[in-house]
Amino acid sequence: MIAGILAGRPDCTISRTPEAKALGIKTGDPYFKICGFCEAQGVRVLSSNYMLYGDMSARINAIYRDATPDVEVYSIDESFHDLTGFVRRDRVALARDVSATVRAWACIPTCIGIGPTKTLAKLANHVAKTVPELDGICDLTESAAYEYWLCRIHVDGLCGVGRASLPKLEALGIDTAADLREIDPRPVRKALTVVGERMIHELHGVSCLGLELVLARRKGCAVTRSFSSRVTECAELEQVVAAQATRLGEKLRREGLGTDHIIVFYHTSELDRGELMRTVSTVVTLPEATNDALALIPAALHEGAPTWREQGSPP
Repeated sequence: MIAGILAGRPDCTISRTPEAKALGIKTGDPYFKICGFCEAQGVRVLSSNYMLYGDMSARINAIYRDATPDVEVYSIDESFHDLTGFVRRDRVALARDVSATVRAWACIPTCIGIGPTKTLAKLANHVAKTVPELDGICDLTESAAYEYWLCRIHVDGLCGVGRASLPKLEALGIDTAADLREIDPRPVRKALTVVGERMIHELHGVSCLGLELVLARRKGCAVTRSFSSRVTECAELEQVVAAQATRLGEKLRREGLGTDHIIVFYHTSELDRGELMRTVSTVVTLPEATNDALALIPAALHEGAPTWREQGSPP
């Protein structure tokens, strides 16, 4: 199935199947620009559902923790495991068992990369995803595989090498991950700061990035949505604000947090021809920190109403 997932304001592509990537659809492409192409190519377009994604991520990480107790949730779809103490045969067998369990219980295919450092584990995962013959698992703790793949993976396959970093590395004559491993760290640090220097050490198998088993306390919490059609009635907008304030309370309670202020905002569509986009926002201060929707909803709906600040030109 050729598919892509949309989100944002306006709707933009945030996730693509390999088939959609092969058609040239890029992350961030606005849907209104590619909708005709998608229809002609039979691309199925889906709206994002972050509550579902968060739930599936929690289920999958529960499976991971049954297999290995030390798990760092790196992002909604990536986690690091500490496999210290497992011999190579047991590591690969464990990886295959975890992958099969996730497929059976969550109906989601996974790819697993194994390496002595986070950078090498991410690189192994990149290889596992792009080489079908590996059946979704790549182990770079084995010396032959380590040497083989580092010479064949372009440096842009490394985590931490983005569009801005790539030209700097190419100017240093670095083409593959093996080239980066062998270069003097000093010019790389000058080009990519300490992040680039750490990357070199990690490619040598020296761990510079430990496993973070305790999540950092969040400093903010955003709950937003885009409308599928034009909103012209205040009552409809207030219903959405109330629903978002409810979701905010749920997210805060889930992490045992509270807030003593909230920011309520909206944007008009940037696609309206002949009208300048407007952003309206207000900051509402609460008497004490709370995660109770019964306090958050009236604050978002009423207490902030007299203090709306409009930025930009009027309609």
